Amino acid sequence: IVFRCEVNISIPGDPVVSNSSSVTITVLGASNPVQPTNLTIVDITYYKVTIQWTVTSIAYTPEQYIILYGLNESSLTQESDIVNGTMDFSGINDTYSVTITELDFNTVYYYQVRSTNTEGSTNSTTEMFTTLPIFAPTITIGPSDANIFDGESVSFTCTVLSETPVNLTISWETTAINTLPDATT
Repeated sequence: IVFRCEVNISIPGDPVVSNSSSVTITVLGASNPVQPTNLTIVDITYYKVTIQWTVTSIAYTPEQYIILYGLNESSLTQESDIVNGTMDFSGINDTYSVTITELDFNTVYYYQVRSTNTEGSTNSTTEMFTTLPIFAPTITIGPSDANIFDGESVSFTCTVLSETPVNLTISWETTAINTLPDATT
């Protein structure tokens, strides 16, 4: 359905002074959502990913979005949290994102964005990402093996660098029968 309103204004006897304006309103029927586009990985670690996408226009409100993902391109059985879209038809090129956690490290995942409204669903193209591998922590202990004279002091340091959470146990041992009373840990 199309509505059109046109206004023409002129002053009788003056051909120079006139003005006109028009507006057209098209009423769209309900339809399935527009396909989400521009799927982008905006953050990725060994256990989580943040996926962003664009919705070029709203077909029929309200719309919701969900990421379908899995280890097999033809079997996307896992789902992200639901992201609610705009309730406004003027939403053009709106960007949305969702973070998925509890992923396996160094693993290829396939995913697509599903847009759903009351009329149905539309899926994006299927894309893929690979979570990052886990690297072994770096351990630095100082000083290096050394000999000291009785009465000298020595300080020990231990530094652990890791990209992933680690369980850490540090133990100090001595071969001395009696430890010195001013020794600190």
